[in-house]
Amino acid sequence: MAYKLLGEVFVDPANTTMDNASLVHVVANADTFVIINIGRDPKRVKVFGGDTIDIVKYPTDTIDCPSSECTAIAYHW
Repeated sequence: MAYKLLGEVFVDPANTTMDNASLVHVVANADTFVIINIGRDPKRVKVFGGDTIDIVKYPTDTIDCPSSECTAIAYHW
């Protein structure tokens, strides 16, 4: 499976919708938490330095990714 990049790389994004992306690829530069702000109930995901994770979210949800680089993506066959 390959990725199709939908935007630029955000370095240490904070409180952003990632250009209304619903799928975000995260590369952690250090141990960190990815925080998806879903209304009043934020969700936290631990990511270790050097690891990557893909986050599925609603386009209006905001995301915080300290110590990381994030890109809006889509799966591409």
